Amino acid sequence: MPTFVHHQWSLFTLADLLRIDFTKLRQIPHEQIKLRVGYIFNFLECTAVKKLLLDLKGDNLTVLFPFLEREHLQILTPEQIDTIDFTKIMKENDRGSQNIWHHIAGREQSEKDKKAFFQSLNSDNVQALAPFFDKYAFDELSVEQIAHVDFTKCNMNGWMFSEIFSTGPSSSKQFAPDNFDKRILHIKGPSLMHLLQFFNEFNWGQLNNEQWASIQADQLNQATREGYDKEKLRRKA
Repeated sequence: MPTFVHHQWSLFTLADLLRIDFTKLRQIPHEQIKLRVGYIFNFLECTAVKKLLLDLKGDNLTVLFPFLEREHLQILTPEQIDTIDFTKIMKENDRGSQNIWHHIAGREQSEKDKKAFFQSLNSDNVQALAPFFDKYAFDELSVEQIAHVDFTKCNMNGWMFSEIFSTGPSSSKQFAPDNFDKRILHIKGPSLMHLLQFFNEFNWGQLNNEQWASIQADQLNQATREGYDKEKLRRKA
């Protein structure tokens, strides 16, 4: 199948295409995959394109997904997207991966479907996609999913931190998600150490005993260490 040229795709029926193992496309260069996917959809009628797209799932969909156009993504169901292994197609600081994320985020779907999609992501897919998330994507995640994010790989700053995590009493956030005040309690390890630089006094006080004991104070920068020392005195009082 990877050796077919463009005019040969016109000889395929929909039934033929539905039997193809598209994972074999991994044997050829990225640009060649893009060309072949274009040939397939150019030679099919609209109804056949829809039937082919709705049949894709798992590995076949994972291979083709980076090469689908926005109008193709509108056809896919949330259940199909749930079967994609994003760890195989998303790369950090990669323009192509950023485009894939923009296509996902730009799909026209109801708020219910959007939340269902995000909350169906397993921990590996959450981690693969998280470096491309904005505040609104994080809002759709459950507390358990937030716990699996490696924030050392996310584009974080003070504003982003305050939008994802509670930085004051919940009453100050009119549109905060239900899990807002609980999120910080589920952050551990390198992610916690990375986020400490954005903490205010309220955040230091939020940490539970296990989180507090895990902090490696000798690795903190001066500004973060000042916040740590103040909280240390408070906890001893």
